[in-house]
Amino acid sequence: MRAGMFTAVSVLTLVLLSAAAGAVRLTEAWGRSFPVGERARFELENVNGNITVVAWDAPSIDVSAEILVKAPSKLMAQKLYEGIEIAAEGDSARVAVVTKLPRVREVAFLGPFMGDRPSIRVRYRVAVPRGTAVSVRTVNGSIELDLPADMMAAAEAEAEHGHVVRTTSEK
Repeated sequence: MRAGMFTAVSVLTLVLLSAAAGAVRLTEAWGRSFPVGERARFELENVNGNITVVAWDAPSIDVSAEILVKAPSKLMAQKLYEGIEIAAEGDSARVAVVTKLPRVREVAFLGPFMGDRPSIRVRYRVAVPRGTAVSVRTVNGSIELDLPADMMAAAEAEAEHGHVVRTTSEK
């Protein structure tokens, strides 16, 4: 009886490990650049992923994102990727970026137990001109602000399930 139980557990373990190894990862880049005037405002809302904001001397706000999708199959990964919406709009005074992710409802049988659950993350890196008012928010992820002291005082950052790290640059 014990030998049969050991065999059943061994086979189940092998099945779970081979299924977990079959996860598909899809990575895509996204980016936009917005020319802005002095004292512009930048706003970013993200759902799942880290945000880094740095100051620079160029007269534009550059937003780049890395979209990461993990799913049990290539078809599901592609379907999830197609459901991602990054809405970006801007003019010389204000740039706003909002990330919308599809609901992940399709979960493979035993997926949650194998660590093979579908997931979507969007990581942002943003460069803003000195003097730009910054407001960034993410639900799951951390925020890193690397800004001059005069910008840091007015910068707004909220990470519901993550950390906010503020580094004051002297450039």
